[in-house]
Amino acid sequence: EKVRDAIEYSASKGIIVNYWGVLGHPEETIEEAESTIKFMEDLPPSVIPLLFSMKAYPGSELHKKSGERPVGDLEESFHDYLGLMRQDRRYIGILRRWRNSVYSEDRLNSVTSTLQNNGYSEDEIRAAYSLLYNFPDTTTLDRLIGG
Repeated sequence: EKVRDAIEYSASKGIIVNYWGVLGHPEETIEEAESTIKFMEDLPPSVIPLLFSMKAYPGSELHKKSGERPVGDLEESFHDYLGLMRQDRRYIGILRRWRNSVYSEDRLNSVTSTLQNNGYSEDEIRAAYSLLYNFPDTTTLDRLIGG
């Protein structure tokens, strides 16, 4: 609750907020993974939307407990998440939901407005979007920026 309040307060003051989440702990349930995405979707949009897959460092207790995990058969479009420690095809739907949330028109409009209100130039926003969101479509960028 304190995290949500701090993010909402900062965003209400026009401050650029960024936060991130982690999926795929070996003991994580699908319901917990869905709850993580729901929590992040309900927050004001993060300018840099990050979602990481849980990885255990070799030699750590988690690595020792989990042992070697097979890559599994998650779809290629979610290649960044092939290393999820908890291999479960139900993550595909969760990851699709996150991707759709990140690229939603409302979210991108909100992020663009926040960047513009904080003095970012059109060129800076274009550069950030091409890097962060892999935007090859200049028509979408033009519409978001108002150019």
